[in-house]
Amino acid sequence: MAVYGGPARRGRGTRPASARSPRRDRQRGADPIQRARFAACLTETRSAGLWVRQAAHLAEAQASDAIPLVLMTRGVVEEAGLKTMEAAARSVGTASFFAASRIDRITRDLGLYLRQPVPDQARDRAAAAWLEDDCWGDDRWW
Repeated sequence: MAVYGGPARRGRGTRPASARSPRRDRQRGADPIQRARFAACLTETRSAGLWVRQAAHLAEAQASDAIPLVLMTRGVVEEAGLKTMEAAARSVGTASFFAASRIDRITRDLGLYLRQPVPDQARDRAAAAWLEDDCWGDDRWW
């Protein structure tokens, strides 16, 4: 009932994110919980970026250990994207589920794009290769 009788019914809360007040966005930055969500998203996306950079470097060099790293990187990027989308939805609230909202469109498209075939098999193959190479010793991947 609160959703139907709330801001959306009175014409507020249905504006696209781009029309939202910059003041409101600054208020989110003042909230420690929102900052913690943002920090989590930042670490997820930056970490995934490092994996992608290393995988691209090894793949370009046609290194023998490129394939396991690329396989693992697929899963790392998928998880980072899904966690970041979830945090974004939690930060925005129910507005993120309105069909016309920008965040809904982006998360639906990105969620579909991120889905990789047989992700568990890819991760398993990468893990098996690392274990075979004694990843806890003088491993070049560390």
